[in-house]
Amino acid sequence: MLNDYNHATALNLTPAGQVLVKNGVFAPAQLRVGDSLCCDNPNNQPVGSLCAVAPPLPLAPTGQVNLAWLRALDLRLSWVRAVSEKVTIQTSAGFYNLFNFANFDLPGNAMNGTLTGAPGQINGTTPARRDVIRVGVGTGVYSLGAPRQIEFGLRVVF
Repeated sequence: MLNDYNHATALNLTPAGQVLVKNGVFAPAQLRVGDSLCCDNPNNQPVGSLCAVAPPLPLAPTGQVNLAWLRALDLRLSWVRAVSEKVTIQTSAGFYNLFNFANFDLPGNAMNGTLTGAPGQINGTTPARRDVIRVGVGTGVYSLGAPRQIEFGLRVVF
């Protein structure tokens, strides 16, 4: 899709530029059509106040990671013991993320759409540089997607 855009639309007048030419406000040359300086910067973005040219879009670099899905398996085991007719004791053990899956891209720590090429950006995050968006240990007993955590419990019901 980006290749089609770059071949058919890029370096041509934008729709707004086409309206200006159609209404006789500017000539195509005044809007810098065909001028390589109009889009001659590192990000191929138009420069200058009279640049009405659609910039070419670079393809995504190879080897980038995608947004990851949340992987976790939680397990809670409990045992109930009757002490008397009216009192029971329940002991439990809860395991959060039992298989200790590594999780990435949770809300607030997802990949950023800014195209700077830095780790954590959609065009700069390779598998080797992915740790910046990995979920770490949270606060409390259970944090979504965090490394394995174990919770022991004791409940007295009367």
